Amino acid sequence: MPHLRFKGVEKETVKTISRELVDNLQEIIGCPRDYFVLEVVNSDFIFDGEEVKMYPFIEVAWFDRGSEIQDKVAKR
Repeated sequence: MPHLRFKGVEKETVKTISRELVDNLQEIIGCPRDYFVLEVVNSDFIFDGEEVKMYPFIEVAWFDRGSEIQDKVAKR
């Protein structure tokens, strides 16, 4: 079950890309669409005592699928 956690990404952005993203990843990984979990983590980033914007960070948790599949997913 691929689980993608988005940090530093607006919820509306994830909602906008979710269908196409899952379609693309489902094609590469070969598992059913309903196995995917997309989670938006509300994070506050702090630097030098100030709240700052941070680059998008996407964590992927899944069972081992080998480096070839991982590389394809990373490129997509």
